[in-house]
Amino acid sequence: MDWSPDNCLRCKRLLCFNIEFGDVDRGVGGELFVFRETVRRGWPPCIYAIPFTFCCKLLRGWIDLYTEDVSQEEGDSGIRWELALPPASIRALSQALRDLKACVFLALMGHRRIATGVLRSVLEKYLVALWFYARQVKLFIEHREPPEKVLKEFIDDVLLYFGGAEEEEEEGKERREEYVVPDSEIRFVKRWLSDKKKAPHIKGGYLSGSFILLWLKAFGNWLAKERKYQIRLQDLLGEDADVIPSYTVVEKELCGSLKKQLDRYVHAAKESYESFSERCPLCFAAVYYDEDELKSFTKYYQDILFFIFTLLYKTLRLANPECRNQLLKEVREALEGFKKVLEEASQETGIRIDERILSRRLRHLIYTGIVRI
Repeated sequence: MDWSPDNCLRCKRLLCFNIEFGDVDRGVGGELFVFRETVRRGWPPCIYAIPFTFCCKLLRGWIDLYTEDVSQEEGDSGIRWELALPPASIRALSQALRDLKACVFLALMGHRRIATGVLRSVLEKYLVALWFYARQVKLFIEHREPPEKVLKEFIDDVLLYFGGAEEEEEEGKERREEYVVPDSEIRFVKRWLSDKKKAPHIKGGYLSGSFILLWLKAFGNWLAKERKYQIRLQDLLGEDADVIPSYTVVEKELCGSLKKQLDRYVHAAKESYESFSERCPLCFAAVYYDEDELKSFTKYYQDILFFIFTLLYKTLRLANPECRNQLLKEVREALEGFKKVLEEASQETGIRIDERILSRRLRHLIYTGIVRI
């Protein structure tokens, strides 16, 4: 028997794991068979990969920024570190992008429902990145110049999540092995959350997307009640203040349209099940092309990618004012290139590939160049 990798992928004895096998009449088969069918029907990887690459380059920009600053003396870099993404945010977003790439391959190869379930984890990583950044901004609008003790507590908390902090062991106090939400943040939510019915259920523990959404709502209420902080937020972030989504966006889109819908693909709701393919007589695990499921995945993917792009792009503009114009120019050039790819693909295939941009927000970005939540 030939045990070469190529031969294993085309194993004739175990068709359930033969990724190239395909029954054209029934439209089912292995993953590579469905991948080819998906592309043939007008869903090329580029519609996912090009906007993904935007985010990848911006994240690389952040990593380079931190790397380059290490070699410079304090004050020489011109970076506004109070507006920079904390290391914990960068870590969360880097994992989010890795998971997003995996989602695309799963979806294009027929595993759309599990791919959509993984998007729920990606959304959580975005929320973690946003939470650390929003907490940092809150410090600087609340105190203008945060006391050294307050700033140190935040930095230690960021590094603890990032895995780079070594807590000082106090006598009679156990060292934390896992990241736990600080009590101060729980008190903040309980005080400012408008829906008091949810407040008693908030307990100290591991960081979750549900808690972060409650925190963002409390943050919106805090700003609404404290007019001076609204003004300071606008002074600090200017036209990019929407990098921290408003209460309305959190309630209707992040919480309602995204998290609530994606939860159904994780928990034991009917959306988490795939119907057995009666078309395949060989294996219930065979995959098949389903345009409705692919459209659903694609919209969720594009919405989440837009929010990640916005956080990376706007924070980079805020923290590094010198690169502002150059960054805007590069983004516009990239968007023009993406539109050209969509047009060429539509002409060559005879399919309106541009109609595969199903996210209203991403479509607005592509065709206007305006980054706005």
